[in-house]
Amino acid sequence: MYLYDIISKKQHYLILLILSILTFFSVNRFIYIYDGHHHGLMLSNALELLSGKVPFKEIFIQYGILTTLLHAGVIFFFGEKLLYLNIFTILLYYSSVYLIFLIVKFYTNLTYAFLGLIILLLNHPTPWIPWANYISFFFITLGVYFNTKDSKLFFFLSGILFGLSVLSRFDYFLAIFLTLIIHQIFLYFLNKNKNVFKNYSYLLFGFILTLMIFLTYLNVNNLYIYWIKYLYLPSLYLDETNSTIISYFLSFLNYFSYEWFFNFIINPQASIIAFIIFFNIIFFLNKTKNSNPSLLFISILAVLLCSVSISTELFRLYTSVSIGLITSLFILYNIKDNNSRKIFSYILILISLFSFIFYPEGNTKRLIIDKNNYTFTKTLNPIFSFQKWPESHVRTLNFINDIKTKVTNKCNIRFGENLTFDNFYSIELGLDRVRVIPHVKSDIKNTQLSLFFDNTFLEKINSLIANQEIIILVTEKNDEFSFGKVKYTSSYTFKTININDIKEKPKSLRIYYPKNCLN
Repeated sequence: MYLYDIISKKQHYLILLILSILTFFSVNRFIYIYDGHHHGLMLSNALELLSGKVPFKEIFIQYGILTTLLHAGVIFFFGEKLLYLNIFTILLYYSSVYLIFLIVKFYTNLTYAFLGLIILLLNHPTPWIPWANYISFFFITLGVYFNTKDSKLFFFLSGILFGLSVLSRFDYFLAIFLTLIIHQIFLYFLNKNKNVFKNYSYLLFGFILTLMIFLTYLNVNNLYIYWIKYLYLPSLYLDETNSTIISYFLSFLNYFSYEWFFNFIINPQASIIAFIIFFNIIFFLNKTKNSNPSLLFISILAVLLCSVSISTELFRLYTSVSIGLITSLFILYNIKDNNSRKIFSYILILISLFSFIFYPEGNTKRLIIDKNNYTFTKTLNPIFSFQKWPESHVRTLNFINDIKTKVTNKCNIRFGENLTFDNFYSIELGLDRVRVIPHVKSDIKNTQLSLFFDNTFLEKINSLIANQEIIILVTEKNDEFSFGKVKYTSSYTFKTININDIKEKPKSLRIYYPKNCLN
């Protein structure tokens, strides 16, 4: 009992120490990550917003405007560094983990709160991408935390937070909105305390009010016609495999059915998610009449979030469905047989340890870096000054920067088009784009995406080429697409640099520019 008392008194310091250690490893990991597509998209969105470009109309905001606003705020207050976005993501994620710890402790005890902390940090110890998921997840966990406060004001604020979660990642709208509606229905018909129903009405009101303010902003600034296109993004991505949201959800359920054992062997993280979903379904089906309203809300939300988080990348599920760990541990806490509780707890810890140590894509690989594979070279662009990337990546970025500088110094060229999937290249160019999307690939999915947002961009590029007003980046001659070909005139030439990508085979990057602009 003495040890337990010590931990109880010093719990916050202990958690702070754990999260501080993980923060150190996470920051160190981010320094070595080169992800020109994902990191580059978030960074380019923030930089473009600060430059005065208009959201949705001139900035490709793939998930939610609040993500871009927050990233822009980080850049504005702390400086134009990629690392700052990554640190912001780290702090948000660990804040979310800590909030789950507090909520579990509120409904159970300190032991189960630490059990939840261990499960989360072993299965997803560190964020690896400054993505909208982490921002949205923070608002979700904070909103759930406010639900533990018996106050109309906190319920209202909770609704605002769920609204902010949607504005951070808009495809969470349906899951959160349906949760609010289903939850209200159950409270009205099954809960005898009508005051509880009224309290949660404030939550719904806060949610709707937040979204109405956003829609008003769109209407006042005549951006609605541009924003509405982004609602079609999920279907555009799914068109590649002729799939639908329903088929994705069914495949997800199948993933945890007859193939469950196999998936457990190759991917133990998935079994934790399966455990969470299963326990929350059980809780919803068996406890709807007498359960705590907040826990009922969590159970509905966790199950519905899985339908919009389907991905081979489990971080999407751990930044959404893992909110259901609260309800799962509450069920475990209330199991009457002490031995059964212990066995279940040990199993969850062992699976999580197995995931952390042996998972093929290994969490340990996200914490420990083999620095022998890296040659550190300073980039010309100060935005990347903290990064420690392979020499080939730095050399490519410096090459783009050098050519662009020389060309624009001699000629007044305002446009630069990046026809690759690396958004860092767009940042290095630092020129106006023809299209709103800062990247493109010559596969069917991405050409359909480009055509959807600008079906005349190829004609625009060819027109600027004819007038010698544009620089173009392409990979391995990928200037020919399924719907047309970029037509370079005799006045254009190019320089080539080989790219040694970590994940792909060596390839080359071409930079096209007017001949008379560079000797």
